[in-house]
Amino acid sequence: KDRVRALENDPEEIKRTIAILKEQILFMSAEASFYAGDYDAAVGSLTSLLKNENTPYFWDGYFLRSSALVAAGKPQEALSDYGQISMAYLGLKDPKESIYYKVQCKTGDAYVAMKEYGRAAAAYGNAAIALLNPQMKPAGEKPQTDPAEIKEQRRWLEYAVFMAAVCQNELGRDADTKTMLDLYRKEFPEGSNMSRLNNLPKPEEAVENSLNMF
Repeated sequence: KDRVRALENDPEEIKRTIAILKEQILFMSAEASFYAGDYDAAVGSLTSLLKNENTPYFWDGYFLRSSALVAAGKPQEALSDYGQISMAYLGLKDPKESIYYKVQCKTGDAYVAMKEYGRAAAAYGNAAIALLNPQMKPAGEKPQTDPAEIKEQRRWLEYAVFMAAVCQNELGRDADTKTMLDLYRKEFPEGSNMSRLNNLPKPEEAVENSLNMF
């Protein structure tokens, strides 16, 4: 009731509340369209949402739109979105490393869709290098304390190492493939892809199985 009274006496707050609700509805509509396989509708909703650069759905909105673009057969457009995300990431005062790892992985996915496996391997490798050489971590060596952030980082690092191995294998680079497989076994002994390491899938198959990671 107090909230209602406050809104009644503050027209500007009413406008802000309506705007937030509209953005929430747009994002929920986009999610529903994405999971229903209507990728063009998802892109449309998210494009409307992202007209506001200050939307609280900025990161989720861009990642979901780029995933929808890849799924719709428009990976080149998705790469443009990943470029936007990367630029925004560089402007953060206290960036989360998980965002960096995620954008590298999703960039790799877009290159896989374009059958550019060398570029895909490089993108995945940009994330995986944090495990091979900790000094190369994007946010320096600041210790992580947030369990949720640590878990998110590990989720994307696991995917990056696996996909780097998959792409290197597709390119016939046996030494690089072995490096990534050994790294995976060392870092993720309980990983979801352990059973696939001895018979690596095609890059497209591996990406398709993780389409809903965003």
